[in-house]
Amino acid sequence: VYLRRGGADAELIPKTEYKLLKPNELSYGYLAPLLKNPKTAEPVFTEIERAVWESEQNDNARLMRAYALELLGRAREALPDLEAAVRHSPEKPGPRISLAWWLAANGDVSAARAAYQKALELAQAQDDALSQAYIYDNLGALESRSGNGFEGARLFRKSLAARPDYAPALEHLRRLESASAQ
Repeated sequence: VYLRRGGADAELIPKTEYKLLKPNELSYGYLAPLLKNPKTAEPVFTEIERAVWESEQNDNARLMRAYALELLGRAREALPDLEAAVRHSPEKPGPRISLAWWLAANGDVSAARAAYQKALELAQAQDDALSQAYIYDNLGALESRSGNGFEGARLFRKSLAARPDYAPALEHLRRLESASAQ
Protein backbone atom coordinates (compact mmCIF):
# COMPACT_ATOMS: atom_id res chain seq x y z
CA VAL A 1 0.00 0.00 0.00
CA TYR A 2 1.39 3.38 -0.97
CA LEU A 3 0.34 6.49 0.88
CA ARG A 4 0.28 9.99 -0.56
CA ARG A 5 1.95 12.79 1.38
CA GLY A 6 -1.10 14.99 0.92
CA GLY A 7 -4.80 14.66 1.59
CA ALA A 8 -6.27 12.03 3.87
CA ASP A 9 -3.01 10.04 4.03
CA ALA A 10 -0.96 12.98 5.32
CA GLU A 11 -1.68 12.17 8.98
CA LEU A 12 -0.79 8.48 8.65
CA ILE A 13 2.67 8.91 7.16
CA PRO A 14 4.43 10.42 10.21
CA LYS A 15 2.93 7.69 12.38
CA THR A 16 3.93 4.76 10.16
CA GLU A 17 7.04 5.78 8.19
CA TYR A 18 10.50 4.59 9.11
CA LYS A 19 12.71 7.33 10.48
CA LEU A 20 16.06 5.56 9.98
CA LEU A 21 15.49 2.54 7.73
CA LYS A 22 15.56 2.66 3.96
CA PRO A 23 13.54 -0.47 3.10
CA ASN A 24 14.16 -0.24 -0.65
CA GLU A 25 17.92 0.26 -0.33
CA LEU A 26 19.69 -2.80 -1.76
CA SER A 27 22.86 -2.32 0.28
CA TYR A 28 22.68 -2.33 4.05
CA GLY A 29 25.97 -0.44 4.36
CA TYR A 30 24.16 2.72 5.46
CA LEU A 31 23.14 0.86 8.65
CA ALA A 32 26.72 0.37 9.92
CA PRO A 33 27.25 3.92 11.24
CA LEU A 34 23.73 3.97 12.68
CA LEU A 35 24.27 0.70 14.55
CA LYS A 36 27.70 1.78 15.83
CA ASN A 37 26.34 5.06 17.19
CA PRO A 38 24.96 4.58 20.74
CA LYS A 39 22.26 7.21 20.08
CA THR A 40 20.85 5.52 16.97
CA ALA A 41 21.65 1.82 17.50
CA GLU A 42 18.56 1.01 19.56
CA PRO A 43 16.08 3.04 17.47
CA VAL A 44 17.33 1.58 14.18
CA PHE A 45 17.26 -1.97 15.53
CA THR A 46 13.70 -1.36 16.81
CA GLU A 47 12.68 -0.27 13.29
CA ILE A 48 14.26 -3.41 11.84
CA GLU A 49 12.38 -5.58 14.35
CA ARG A 50 9.17 -3.76 13.37
CA ALA A 51 9.83 -4.47 9.68
CA VAL A 52 10.24 -8.19 10.43
CA TRP A 53 7.18 -8.22 12.68
CA GLU A 54 5.01 -6.46 10.07
CA SER A 55 5.78 -9.12 7.48
CA GLU A 56 7.26 -12.45 8.46
CA GLN A 57 7.62 -13.22 4.74
CA ASN A 58 9.79 -10.14 4.11
CA ASP A 59 13.21 -11.56 3.20
CA ASN A 60 14.74 -8.10 3.00
CA ALA A 61 13.76 -7.32 6.59
CA ARG A 62 15.16 -10.67 7.80
CA LEU A 63 18.42 -10.14 5.90
CA MET A 64 18.64 -6.61 7.26
CA ARG A 65 18.17 -7.93 10.81
CA ALA A 66 20.85 -10.58 10.24
CA TYR A 67 23.25 -7.88 9.02
CA ALA A 68 22.46 -5.73 12.06
CA LEU A 69 22.93 -8.63 14.48
CA GLU A 70 26.31 -9.40 12.90
CA LEU A 71 27.39 -5.76 13.32
CA LEU A 72 26.18 -5.74 16.91
CA GLY A 73 28.36 -8.75 17.72
CA ARG A 74 25.39 -11.12 17.96
CA ALA A 75 26.29 -13.25 14.93
CA ARG A 76 24.77 -16.51 16.22
CA GLU A 77 21.37 -14.83 16.44
CA ALA A 78 21.55 -13.95 12.74
CA LEU A 79 21.62 -17.52 11.43
CA PRO A 80 17.87 -18.30 11.89
CA ASP A 81 16.92 -15.21 9.84
CA LEU A 82 19.32 -16.20 7.06
CA GLU A 83 18.04 -19.77 6.99
CA ALA A 84 14.42 -18.57 7.00
CA ALA A 85 15.07 -16.26 4.05
CA VAL A 86 16.63 -19.14 2.09
CA ARG A 87 13.66 -21.39 2.92
CA HIS A 88 11.16 -18.70 1.97
CA SER A 89 12.87 -17.82 -1.33
CA PRO A 90 14.81 -20.88 -2.48
CA GLU A 91 14.88 -19.59 -6.07
CA LYS A 92 16.56 -16.27 -5.21
CA PRO A 93 20.35 -15.97 -5.05
CA GLY A 94 20.34 -13.06 -2.56
CA PRO A 95 19.43 -14.94 0.62
CA ARG A 96 21.93 -17.69 -0.23
CA ILE A 97 24.63 -15.08 -0.83
CA SER A 98 23.94 -13.60 2.60
CA LEU A 99 24.02 -17.04 4.19
CA ALA A 100 27.30 -17.85 2.43
CA TRP A 101 28.84 -14.59 3.62
CA TRP A 102 27.74 -15.35 7.20
CA LEU A 103 29.14 -18.90 7.01
CA ALA A 104 32.49 -17.60 5.75
CA ALA A 105 32.62 -14.84 8.37
CA ASN A 106 31.93 -17.40 11.07
CA GLY A 107 34.58 -19.87 9.95
CA ASP A 108 32.67 -22.49 7.96
CA VAL A 109 34.49 -21.99 4.66
CA SER A 110 33.40 -25.26 3.05
CA ALA A 111 29.72 -24.59 3.78
CA ALA A 112 30.20 -21.02 2.51
CA ARG A 113 31.64 -22.31 -0.76
CA ALA A 114 28.67 -24.67 -1.18
CA ALA A 115 26.17 -21.88 -0.47
CA TYR A 116 27.94 -19.56 -2.90
CA GLN A 117 27.92 -22.30 -5.53
CA LYS A 118 24.16 -22.80 -5.20
CA ALA A 119 23.61 -19.03 -5.32
CA LEU A 120 25.80 -18.88 -8.43
CA GLU A 121 23.71 -21.56 -10.15
CA LEU A 122 20.56 -19.56 -9.42
CA ALA A 123 22.14 -16.28 -10.58
CA GLN A 124 23.33 -17.89 -13.81
CA ALA A 125 19.91 -19.41 -14.49
CA GLN A 126 18.35 -15.96 -13.99
CA ASP A 127 21.05 -14.18 -16.00
CA ASP A 128 21.76 -12.01 -12.95
CA ALA A 129 25.16 -10.54 -13.78
CA LEU A 130 25.45 -8.41 -10.63
CA SER A 131 24.89 -11.40 -8.33
CA GLN A 132 27.35 -13.45 -10.38
CA ALA A 133 29.98 -10.72 -10.06
CA TYR A 134 29.40 -10.48 -6.32
CA ILE A 135 29.59 -14.25 -5.83
CA TYR A 136 32.74 -14.70 -7.91
CA ASP A 137 34.34 -11.79 -6.05
CA ASN A 138 33.49 -13.28 -2.65
CA LEU A 139 34.72 -16.72 -3.73
CA GLY A 140 37.93 -15.07 -4.95
CA ALA A 141 38.36 -13.39 -1.58
CA LEU A 142 37.80 -16.74 0.18
CA GLU A 143 40.45 -18.39 -1.97
CA SER A 144 42.90 -15.53 -1.50
CA ARG A 145 42.47 -15.62 2.29
CA SER A 146 43.01 -19.39 2.17
CA GLY A 147 46.39 -18.83 0.50
CA ASN A 148 45.31 -19.72 -3.02
CA GLY A 149 46.07 -16.46 -4.82
CA PHE A 150 46.05 -18.04 -8.28
CA GLU A 151 42.48 -19.31 -7.82
CA GLY A 152 41.49 -16.01 -6.19
CA ALA A 153 42.74 -14.08 -9.23
CA ARG A 154 40.90 -16.44 -11.59
CA LEU A 155 37.65 -15.85 -9.68
CA PHE A 156 38.16 -12.07 -9.56
CA ARG A 157 38.54 -12.17 -13.35
CA LYS A 158 35.32 -14.20 -13.64
CA SER A 159 33.64 -11.52 -11.54
CA LEU A 160 34.85 -8.90 -13.99
CA ALA A 161 33.71 -11.01 -16.93
CA ALA A 162 30.21 -10.92 -15.46
CA ARG A 163 30.37 -7.18 -14.71
CA PRO A 164 33.45 -5.37 -16.07
CA ASP A 165 32.73 -2.35 -13.89
CA TYR A 166 32.44 -4.31 -10.61
CA ALA A 167 34.65 -2.13 -8.38
CA PRO A 168 35.29 -4.61 -5.52
CA ALA A 169 36.68 -7.24 -7.93
CA LEU A 170 38.83 -4.62 -9.66
CA GLU A 171 40.26 -3.58 -6.30
CA HIS A 172 40.77 -7.16 -5.07
CA LEU A 173 42.54 -8.15 -8.28
CA ARG A 174 44.71 -5.02 -8.17
CA ARG A 175 45.76 -5.75 -4.58
CA LEU A 176 46.45 -9.41 -5.33
CA GLU A 177 48.53 -8.60 -8.40
CA SER A 178 50.38 -5.86 -6.52
CA ALA A 179 51.20 -8.23 -3.64
CA SER A 180 52.41 -10.97 -6.01
CA ALA A 181 54.65 -8.48 -7.89
CA GLN A 182 56.54 -7.64 -4.70
